[in-house]
Amino acid sequence: MKDIVLKDVSKSYDGLTVVEGFNLTLEAGKITCLLGVSGVGKTTILNIIGGLAGSQGSVSGVPERISYIFQNPTLLPNMTVEGNLDFVLRSQIKDKEERKKIIAEAIQNVGLSEFAKAYPYQLSAGMAQRVSMARAFVYPSELILMDEPFRGLDVATKARLLEYFLALWQKSKKTVLLVTHNIDEAVLLSDKILVLGGRPARISAEYFLNSDKFARKLSDKDAAEVFGKIYDWFAAVTPKS
Repeated sequence: MKDIVLKDVSKSYDGLTVVEGFNLTLEAGKITCLLGVSGVGKTTILNIIGGLAGSQGSVSGVPERISYIFQNPTLLPNMTVEGNLDFVLRSQIKDKEERKKIIAEAIQNVGLSEFAKAYPYQLSAGMAQRVSMARAFVYPSELILMDEPFRGLDVATKARLLEYFLALWQKSKKTVLLVTHNIDEAVLLSDKILVLGGRPARISAEYFLNSDKFARKLSDKDAAEVFGKIYDWFAAVTPKS
């Protein structure tokens, strides 16, 4: 795997410049978070990296195969949980028995073995997102792009999903870019947090978290310190009503 590097990247929509001269490095095998308020340009940057949006400037190191986890699971409604995972593997692994083994393990890893034959409409929102995660990791990609994947979930469901995600990531150590406006998610999952602000978007602050993600708690000294600094930054830039 290679680092992904954006150099002097610019993007405009209908005359509105969203990013200009933007520089970013995603370290291979690490989880990087873009954190910022809605509309600051986080998703635009993610789409540029994923090739979903054109741009000016240089983007290098992006692998050919990319997995996505969005806010909505985007599961195929006419396929079971197994079918949704098999769908992304068919072109990569021809042996059906090998695919079945990989899929069964992936479904077990997200605690859904009992629902392997279920259809998306039979799943809760949290369960559907677990399937989406399993699908992203089962696909032989080197990069996972995540756009607000935990938004709208209740606290308990989100906590479980964070645990499942880290367990999946530990097995693969894929490069991950997480886009969110939630400080908790950023602090609990990330190796590096980049806080975006301004228009055009710029990196206003950068934080590194070196503690073990699998044992990390918001109450830990380092995590609490980073959380507090980011919270204070948001408080300072948020208009007073």
